[in-house]
Amino acid sequence: MISAVLIYGGNRGEVLASRIYKDGLRRAITDAFRVQVISNPENRSPLLTLGSTSFLHIRHGDLYIVAVTRHDVDAMLVYEFLYKFTDLCVSQFGTFDEQACHKNVTLLYELLDELVDFGYPQNTDADAVKQLLAGTSNSSQGSSLFPRSLMSKSSSSSKSQPTAPSNQATQQATGSVSWRREGIKYRRNEVFVDIFENFNLLTDLRGNVISSTVDGKIQVNSHLSGMPQCRIGLNDQSGHEIDTEYDENDDKSSPRSRHTVKITDFQLHQCVDLARFNRNRTVLFVPPDGEFELMRYQVTDNLKAPINLQVDVDKSGATIHYNIRAKATFENKLVAGDVTIYVPVPPNTTKVNSNGTGKTKYQSSDNRVMWKIGRFTGGTDASFESTINYTQSNMPWNPPPIKAEFSLSQYCGSGLSVRYLKVEDKSNYTALKWVRYLTRAGSYETRI
Repeated sequence: MISAVLIYGGNRGEVLASRIYKDGLRRAITDAFRVQVISNPENRSPLLTLGSTSFLHIRHGDLYIVAVTRHDVDAMLVYEFLYKFTDLCVSQFGTFDEQACHKNVTLLYELLDELVDFGYPQNTDADAVKQLLAGTSNSSQGSSLFPRSLMSKSSSSSKSQPTAPSNQATQQATGSVSWRREGIKYRRNEVFVDIFENFNLLTDLRGNVISSTVDGKIQVNSHLSGMPQCRIGLNDQSGHEIDTEYDENDDKSSPRSRHTVKITDFQLHQCVDLARFNRNRTVLFVPPDGEFELMRYQVTDNLKAPINLQVDVDKSGATIHYNIRAKATFENKLVAGDVTIYVPVPPNTTKVNSNGTGKTKYQSSDNRVMWKIGRFTGGTDASFESTINYTQSNMPWNPPPIKAEFSLSQYCGSGLSVRYLKVEDKSNYTALKWVRYLTRAGSYETRI
């Protein structure tokens, strides 16, 4: 529970805005924060506790955004609220600084009133908040902590022309679909589902896997009319056996349909029906309009590296000889792009001779040789050789790992796939549905 929100500006720590949600706070709390934090550059902690009062604060440019509480609260939830509040101010004002606070003081207090009810953060969805601000006047359960002239101007401005809350704004504030407004219409109804993955891999010289994980996200771009309900079926191992819903075009005999993936960690957008997801891993949701992140996940089991590296390193005196073989393990109908491998060399290197598939270049400023394969067709090999001469020193050289970069379209490193995608609306229109996959190298390294 948040007792108050304070916004300080500049090095002087002027209170630009304040909203109190619970009684019992005194004027001196602003001075305490100003003295203990703003005027004390050595205090870098984001949390200040004085007696029974805690100040949780973040910095944004020259501003301090502070939540004050006298209760045992979940600090991470409070910080999440502060960051979302800051993002909303940026989206509403264009910039969020001292000048913007003075210029948009009425709107600033409306945000503080709409986002927090009796100390509890409410809806922070940007689209829903915009609807609320467009249809409501500046009314609040809270009050100003200080009767400043700035506040008087804000209050008189909001009371001079009272506006009744719009039905649409009220419905979005209290209804089950606060993230989507009604009445959206498109000539061409379509939805794009993109699965982006970062493949993280650490291997030894022989190509044996030390660790591997895939971090993925499902990005949706919705251009759908009305209030549609979308349903995505994934080949997640946890829900595969009990999920009996298939698309009529789903080929259940294909390897992709038979293969299942164990998702070990995931985060879902608020639009997802959690009960349905927990029951059979079906992602059922009413999408926000436009682009949004539907889901984040991680996979750690049964991963197959799309590109394998086998490395031979021969060190003799002041000479290092590399012999590297790269193999594309994915299907031959796919082509990886921008495949680049970085091979480390000692900082006191004097001469480099390299050749291999594609192009090679010695980058002295980064102490490495760049091996650029470019386009790499599945099922093929590429080779690289390099001889490095360097001056020996008393300090031993501990080489960093070989690093690889690549991007691979229509390929999912985790094996995750969309088994079906359905769009249903009461008007029964037909929507175009697009599903795309892209895997990139994350931390893709080979120890030497």
